[in-house]
Amino acid sequence: MQLRSRRALTDAELFGAVCSSLLTGVGVAVVAALFVDAAGLLSPGEPSLWLMCASIPLMTFFLNGQVALVGLGRGAWFRRTLALRDPLFFVLVLGALTVHATLEVALLAWIAHWLVSAAAMTVLLYRRCGRPRLPARGWRHLGAAGVPPLLLALTVQAHLRLDIIVLDLVRNPATVGHYAAAVGVAESILYGGIALAVVLFPRSTMDLSSRAAVRTARSVRTVFAASVLAASILWVAGPRLLTLLFGPGFAASGTALRALLPGVAGMAVFFVLASDLAGRGRLRALATICAGATIANLALNLALDPHFGATGAALASTISYWASALAVLAAFARLTGMSIARCIIPRRRDARAVAAGFLGRRGDALSG
Repeated sequence: MQLRSRRALTDAELFGAVCSSLLTGVGVAVVAALFVDAAGLLSPGEPSLWLMCASIPLMTFFLNGQVALVGLGRGAWFRRTLALRDPLFFVLVLGALTVHATLEVALLAWIAHWLVSAAAMTVLLYRRCGRPRLPARGWRHLGAAGVPPLLLALTVQAHLRLDIIVLDLVRNPATVGHYAAAVGVAESILYGGIALAVVLFPRSTMDLSSRAAVRTARSVRTVFAASVLAASILWVAGPRLLTLLFGPGFAASGTALRALLPGVAGMAVFFVLASDLAGRGRLRALATICAGATIANLALNLALDPHFGATGAALASTISYWASALAVLAAFARLTGMSIARCIIPRRRDARAVAAGFLGRRGDALSG
């Protein structure tokens, strides 16, 4: 996006750079497969390893394509593709798990939603840019601009999905299916945080004033309050919703869902704050936080899943999600001078600001 804004690439070259990210994804997939094999988590003969790694090139293409859309002045399509991808995964995994509740089936749904998303991204970029053309120069600058955000995005995805992988290693397929159903319902809470994060990122990039920090703090308060409210509703209604969606056989997923809900509320806060920090260029701090949280998630899952099954995976995720949320909150507070209390304690005028935003009065919505 930064290179496009400086006219360093033509539209066709930008599309070509996005296509070349498939090769980067293949390289990352190979390294990930070797690491997982060396760590003894999965063997090369297990389908789960190949299914998991096959999605990485598609992820790199889609994520780089989203950044290209912003650079091409197609911010609306950036938001639409992000908003549609997660519901697509939920629909696919819902259908897959009703047929056969195993990790392999869930991973097939995972790959299918990335395939559809990548195909849609290809169509959007082709209509805007025409045939892709490899850039004639600037590969070093492309790598410097694109690789760090890509690795950060892959780390966040690993943080969100390690629990399912570890659970498949230590428990039976039925437990994995029950937990995947709980994850699908619980992560519906994330959409509000992701939507605000998408809006905040370009604004944080262009505006580093104290007013921007106030805007982010209010966004965090709003997302936190809305996520806690949604989690409370799902705490009561979630178990019954699981049996309604997946059938009586998934009644056991209710306990895991309730253990996961507090963590998902924390992860919604993480996305908003991470978007602000990324816009301010604090990718190194974000990468450190995400790597630490991912390692903690893996360690906690290895410790808890053998004894507590799906509930242990949910507890491990909740702890690591809140650890990452609190870490980015502390980083944001240090960077902006904003108190932590101001970021999480809702205020009456937050509701007025949200209402103003829905009614189109942007000046009121963005006021301090």
